[in-house]
Amino acid sequence: MTGNDQGKRIEKRAYATWALDVGKAKGITHDISASGMFFEMEASYRFEPSIDFEWDFDTPQGTMMLKGQGTIVRIEPRGARVGVAVKIVESEIEPVW
Repeated sequence: MTGNDQGKRIEKRAYATWALDVGKAKGITHDISASGMFFEMEASYRFEPSIDFEWDFDTPQGTMMLKGQGTIVRIEPRGARVGVAVKIVESEIEPVW
């Protein structure tokens, strides 16, 4: 990412590593904001222009699940893995029972 790309960001990013489900594949987040995220996953995954994602996270009230849909804006080859930048277009949080 270049310095110019940094200037396009609207929301602050949280730099954190979480396990992420992308369809039937698994990924690992690098950073996330209210409008987007960047994650890594196996390069063999067949990407569509939009993706569904979800992950569980713990809160003081219990485990919650963030589900959403996003549009892929960039794919970066990283050897056997790829980095994927996604613009989040829809998301919701619900409790995991």
